[in-house]
Amino acid sequence: MMAELAQARLQAIAHPRVLLVEGEDEVHFMGAMTTHLGLTDIDIRQFKGVTKLPSFLPNLKRTSGFNVVTSLGIIRDADSCPDSAFQSVATILEQNGLNAPAAPVIRSQGTPAASVLILPDPGSHGALEDLCLRSMPHDPALECVDAFTDCIAAARERVAAELPKSRVRAFLISRELLEIDEYEAIRDCLALQPPQNQDPARLQSPAAARIHLLLCGDFKPDIRLGESAEAGYWPLDDPAFQQLREYLRAF
Repeated sequence: MMAELAQARLQAIAHPRVLLVEGEDEVHFMGAMTTHLGLTDIDIRQFKGVTKLPSFLPNLKRTSGFNVVTSLGIIRDADSCPDSAFQSVATILEQNGLNAPAAPVIRSQGTPAASVLILPDPGSHGALEDLCLRSMPHDPALECVDAFTDCIAAARERVAAELPKSRVRAFLISRELLEIDEYEAIRDCLALQPPQNQDPARLQSPAAARIHLLLCGDFKPDIRLGESAEAGYWPLDDPAFQQLREYLRAF
């Protein structure tokens, strides 16, 4: 932990606007969005989870270049309570000698001016994943995703608390299943001649065919949200992201 803090102190701030986000996924996602918007004056950093923000801010203030920062933006998930999420960040800002904004999105007085954006929006519980799913309301894969998550919830006594993250992960698997290169991999695999000592009829059985396809396709079920934004999976111009786009332009 101390080594990580020391390394962060040595990483000079390169831009006058600094955006703090929860983790690596958010760094990649916001990086994709700022690139999409043509914003080049934002330094994006992660504080590695909401519980780490209190220890991260003092370290950030000691980082070379912080003295020229004019705007400090903080984006975090609402989780179960958007009001509590905002108040938590506001309190941490004040405890570190920074002016806290009066409400989400609004900039505080002083230099740097601070502002907070709660996702998916200041009035809803949830997370960045919910915002992404809002941008794809008519995608037919969502019916399959909802059926899958409903089935798991009905079959198990306990379900993961972060259901939106599970839904996004299932949705991204559907995108990978539809990638052209996956079809090409399956096609190439099926084009292979079966070994001479194998029974062709056995290879053509439904179960064998399904296993064959499964083993031939690299479906990348571990693709992450941030990587998916960089890959262009989410429609970043969709109205669902309007507040986020406006915040990144103005904070």
